[in-house]
Amino acid sequence: MGARDGKVTYLRGWPRVKWWASPLLFWDDFSDDGQLGPEAAERNAVGSICMQREIAPGAEAEYTFVLAWHFPNRTPAWCGWTAPQGEENTIIGNYYCQRFRDAWQAAEYAAANLKLSAVAPLLALWIAVAALAKNFPSSAESPDPKV
Repeated sequence: MGARDGKVTYLRGWPRVKWWASPLLFWDDFSDDGQLGPEAAERNAVGSICMQREIAPGAEAEYTFVLAWHFPNRTPAWCGWTAPQGEENTIIGNYYCQRFRDAWQAAEYAAANLKLSAVAPLLALWIAVAALAKNFPSSAESPDPKV
């Protein structure tokens, strides 16, 4: 994966410090030079990515990011599901974990094989519907189960 004509910097995790200090340290780092890094030795689970590109005044630019994840050790207890007694911590896993060794490999595959121009409108619709379903009371949800 590449950034085309931009520079990508990232943090795999913010510094592991008091909850209120991590955002401040992130912002101090980013606002210093518009880039992220170096990473702290001990990190929490909040990461960040930055793509730095110059855009001429009045011009437009697209930034495409592929977000991926990898959770091979999913269990009913972790998901909050009920399970037969003694099976609460049985690893269920996820099928994609058999295909990809980690999130990076899954992202590389997605970036190489998806036609984003065809997927983006559907993804935007799905995100909008999901947001509506979670943020509005049930009386405001669509009665049509296809939506």
